[in-house]
Amino acid sequence: MRRTALPLSLAGLLCPLLCAATAAAQAPEDEAGQAAPSTAAEADTPPATTESEAAATTEADEEAATEPAPIPTFTFGGGIRSDVRFRVHEKAVGSFYDRLTAPLGVARNENAVNAMVSAEYAPVKAVLDLDVVFYGRPETLEGLEELSLLPRVNPLRFDPRAAYVEVDGLFTDGLLLRVGQQLVRWGTARHFNPTDNLNADDVEDPLEYGRQQGNLMLRIDYRVNRYLSHAGVLVPIFRPALLPETANLAWTRVDRLGLDDAALRHRLEAEAAAAAGPLVGIPHVVREIVPELPKPAFENMQVGYRVAVDVARQHFALSYYLGRTDFPQARKRSIHYDATPVCDPDEPGTCTKGVLANAIELDYPRMHAFGLNVAGAIPLDELDEDAAPLDYHLEAALVVPERAELEIETGALPVIPAQGPGSYDYDGDGIPGGPVPETVRRTPFAKWVLGLSYRFVPELTAGLQWVHGLPEEYGAGDFISPGETVLFGGVAGPACNAVQCALSGDGTTSAYEVVRPRLGDYLTAELEVRLLDDALSLRTLAIFDLLGVTEDYFDPVEGARVRTHHSMFTPDGFSAVVVPEVEYEVIPGMGLAVGAQLKIGKERTKFGDPAEGGSTVFARARYQF
Repeated sequence: MRRTALPLSLAGLLCPLLCAATAAAQAPEDEAGQAAPSTAAEADTPPATTESEAAATTEADEEAATEPAPIPTFTFGGGIRSDVRFRVHEKAVGSFYDRLTAPLGVARNENAVNAMVSAEYAPVKAVLDLDVVFYGRPETLEGLEELSLLPRVNPLRFDPRAAYVEVDGLFTDGLLLRVGQQLVRWGTARHFNPTDNLNADDVEDPLEYGRQQGNLMLRIDYRVNRYLSHAGVLVPIFRPALLPETANLAWTRVDRLGLDDAALRHRLEAEAAAAAGPLVGIPHVVREIVPELPKPAFENMQVGYRVAVDVARQHFALSYYLGRTDFPQARKRSIHYDATPVCDPDEPGTCTKGVLANAIELDYPRMHAFGLNVAGAIPLDELDEDAAPLDYHLEAALVVPERAELEIETGALPVIPAQGPGSYDYDGDGIPGGPVPETVRRTPFAKWVLGLSYRFVPELTAGLQWVHGLPEEYGAGDFISPGETVLFGGVAGPACNAVQCALSGDGTTSAYEVVRPRLGDYLTAELEVRLLDDALSLRTLAIFDLLGVTEDYFDPVEGARVRTHHSMFTPDGFSAVVVPEVEYEVIPGMGLAVGAQLKIGKERTKFGDPAEGGSTVFARARYQF
């Protein structure tokens, strides 16, 4: 980072502001909480002064006069980066009436400019860290007049990573107050941090694992001594996770709305198949997906607290978070009949008899999260005096979720069986309504990351992690407590079976699902090799799904539903992400890189899912100063 002297004219403008803030922070307060008067004339009664006190005061004034006055310091930095990516295979979901694609070709073409400036006039410090991102491709234009609108033809966004003011030593030594846009990172793991809940996740860029968004916060840190510290954070306004552009490939699937009741899921899957079949010809289509953010009210503010101990190169911390999950959950599904037929563009004679238009409402349920972070280094010099220490970390969160439900409302639907307007018949007793099904149970669940890393030689570093639960995975469901998520839901066998099941109100014998636990287990492996005096870097990150997938279907021979599990060692169950990258630093601060993000697995696996966006190759350039 380059330190640059500020021009005198600009320093003259900023210095009074910083000096005033510093004076206010340093001013003592009286018992009523008001600033103490600066002179005796401002006090109600003049203070009594003895000769010894006067002499001591004069001596102190003379010593203060010899001390140099604090000088404002300004630090500037920034950078430019370019990122071009190409999707090597098209990814698509749906049929001709609701098809969505992640097309082959250019997947990303971004240019970003970063500017960082900090101004410090002890004990006050102000920081601004801003990204300006140019998307590099125009938005979809809806008319000729939009060719005159620069934001549509050349869109960009501002991403303020930090914009805050802090005061160190406020009221007492060790107390730091920071107010403004900032990132609060308490987690110790790499890439995945279940205890970092104060900032919303930013998964818009699939290559930036662990990235989070800045948010407006009030943060207070108090370091009791060199070993013990406390921290408290207040977040007034909730911010949701930033999702990748391929997220709609998952949310437009009505079989993936997170229902916990398997019997109800099977009935809905049979009814959807019957409606889309040749007898009816009116398939379900998701036309609208609307996330509803919490209102800016006192009860929706988020709070966090952490106590940490650092001793002998070991770090221990306990934390608590009260807020919401930043990944949306389905709350309401509204279905109405649209009689307008939809025809296949490749076969104009193939048309539907209308569609069942679905509108999905999303929200962000409340949760409590109790966190644990342990990290440090294990000396290995007793085994080999030249051995580097073995670094380790454990980050875990116990999440207590609020119960979440999915309400289903319908209009008059000409399907099998016929549905009247109002609530869906959840319990299948022929009367609309019944217990509203859950999408998230109140059952507490845990996420964790346990990892090791080791530097074998200065040029070679490797690391391993066991990750239980990725950021987007939410709700109880693992080897500790039951709970599943649906990767695919439909029917097996001829359509008439689905019709019969729909009429009977029971999808047991026709529904077919591919499921996996709500919380997955993953192995991450990293390897970095640095050559040519660290100018050339060879990096690889691999993430392996350890659980595979399970098929759930009805076996007529057994006369019951059965399951077939496909482990990670089978073609149907293997799923992984591999990110190889080569970067060459041309000059200090300037690097050129090429690589790929390979998402391996069949479409009904975790990383082979079309919503993951498919495999890409990329070329990147950066310059930092």
